[in-house]
Amino acid sequence: MCQQALEKMIKAVYQETYKKVPPRKHDLLALLKAAGLLEECSKERRDFLRRLSVYYLETRYPEEQGALAAKCTREYAAEVVCKTGEVMLWLQNKLK
Repeated sequence: MCQQALEKMIKAVYQETYKKVPPRKHDLLALLKAAGLLEECSKERRDFLRRLSVYYLETRYPEEQGALAAKCTREYAAEVVCKTGEVMLWLQNKLK
């Protein structure tokens, strides 16, 4: 859900900036690039968003869900939610 929340927020920034429908993509880095925000992201943030995009794809395919579930401990999930919140705040500040 973190990936989808950020995807929607990036698309909101895109729509507000360009006054047109955002690209039909799920890759967070590609969306950030389209929205003109990729250059503002640190390497750490880019790595995090890349990982979230991969998780989104993994959850779409049942055969991959077991491997993803094994990685996602309670502590790891809490870290992902926290980092997602940080990115959400950054994106909210891009909206008028």
